[in-house]
Amino acid sequence: MVEKATLRQAAVVSLSNHQGTALGGEMMRRAAELLAQSTPCQMSQAVQEVVKKNEDWRGRQCINLLAPEALISPTARKLLSSELCQRAGEGEIGDRWFAGTRYIDELEALCVELAKKLFHCQYADQRLVAGMVCNTPDDTPADWDTPGGIRLGTIEVTRLGMKEAEMVQIADFIHRVLVEKETVSKVARDIVDFRQGFQKVHYCFD
Repeated sequence: MVEKATLRQAAVVSLSNHQGTALGGEMMRRAAELLAQSTPCQMSQAVQEVVKKNEDWRGRQCINLLAPEALISPTARKLLSSELCQRAGEGEIGDRWFAGTRYIDELEALCVELAKKLFHCQYADQRLVAGMVCNTPDDTPADWDTPGGIRLGTIEVTRLGMKEAEMVQIADFIHRVLVEKETVSKVARDIVDFRQGFQKVHYCFD
C-alpha cells in the first residue's frame, strides 16, 4: 500500500507543475485533494468515471468540428486495444527498423489492398495523415508547406447523418457566439437539444 504522505507529496509536485492558468490551477488543486484522500485503486476508478463523462459530453451532446479529429468504428477501437497496438512498426512493408513485425507487414499489406478496393484506385498508402491540413482555394504548390484557412472538420457530423440543412444550423450557432455575442452557455444548451436527433454514427462497413 502506498503511504498517504507519499501520495500528498506527489500531489504537491504535480500541482506545482501545472499552475499555468487559474482554471488549470483550480482543477489541479481538486485533483490533488482527491489524490491525498484516495487509494490508487480509487484514483483509477475516478479516472474511468471522468472518461465516461467525456464520452457522454463530447460523444452525445457536442457538435465536434475539430479538423484533426476523426471518429473510429467499434471494430477499430477493439483493434486499438489489441496486443498489436503496443508494438513498434517503423519502416515500410517488408523493410522494418525492428524485428518481430511479421504480422504488422501482413496487416498493413491487407489494409493497402482494402483501401485500393474501397476507393477504386491503383495506389494507396496505409499510413495516417493528420486531418488538420487546410489550404485556401487560391493556394499554389509553393504554399503547401504553410497551409492556412478555416479548419472545420465535418467528418464526424456527416457520419452522424447531418446534411446541408444541419450545416446551416451549425453555422448559425457559430454566428450567434462570434457575431451576436450570445453567451456560450445559452448556445450550448441549444446545441445539446440539436444533437438529440443525431446520436447514431454510421461507418463504412456497417
